[in-house]
Amino acid sequence: MAGSLAGRSGPLSADRNRNVKYENTYKLEPDDRFPIYEAKKIASSVLKSNLDGKEYNKDDCQRLTIAMSDRIKQQVRALGQARFKIVVIVSIGQQQDTHPSMSFTSRCIWNDKLDNFAEATFENKHLYAVALVYALYTD
Repeated sequence: MAGSLAGRSGPLSADRNRNVKYENTYKLEPDDRFPIYEAKKIASSVLKSNLDGKEYNKDDCQRLTIAMSDRIKQQVRALGQARFKIVVIVSIGQQQDTHPSMSFTSRCIWNDKLDNFAEATFENKHLYAVALVYALYTD
């Protein structure tokens, strides 16, 4: 039985053997600007739904930052903006009596006409969180 299938060429074997080449689109700008307001709403919603009423715990927060980053990234991608690379960074810190401050600095090659970012914050009695969503256009 196996020998009789060896010479068959069906749609699956034809696709595997064919080397498909796509034409360049030479598209240098996106059809629409990245929806920063919607990305900010998504990030705020994810932070609030995951952190509301939570107390700071180092191990839980480490797990939560990864989960929230992934969820924000998935929901922002669902907005349907093609050709944007989405980078999400979530940080959680413990509220203290000394009122600590946090500063974020990042560097990259940036096209100020096409690339953009959104930022959302959350704060309760025990912790604070910052979510940064970077949208970088890739042609």
